[in-house]
Amino acid sequence: MKISIASDYKAFDLKEKVAMYLASKQVDFIDCGCFNTDVNDYMDFGKIAVENVLKKKSDLAILMCFNGYGMCIYANRFKGIRGIIARSQWDAEVGRQYDDSNVLCLGSGVTSIKDAKKIIDTFLKIKFESNERRLRRNKKLDK
Repeated sequence: MKISIASDYKAFDLKEKVAMYLASKQVDFIDCGCFNTDVNDYMDFGKIAVENVLKKKSDLAILMCFNGYGMCIYANRFKGIRGIIARSQWDAEVGRQYDDSNVLCLGSGVTSIKDAKKIIDTFLKIKFESNERRLRRNKKLDK
């Protein structure tokens, strides 16, 4: 499994810690930026990660900004992307299991690295429980 990660400048520190955590777990990832704390726009880096998922260069993406909302709103503008904001392991679990989420959004202002690790572990471990109703709903979302 390969993961694309991206953040804006306000979540740069969280992204760096997430990158170190993924590396420690030997998870293959692509760091799509940002690469410092200079002021920037979250969508510039979120776009790279989302396009990696759409082009099958990565299986999933983790996007981070100050509250998670900006990245999530932006990611969900792309057909085929199902982004969720997760503040807990339960959020990550149901987002993957029931909605086949392929993008996890975290808020650096509300999520500690300790909690982020638990959320990420859950997001990466849980598989989509495919059934006719859920597949039908995802097709509607992609129209």
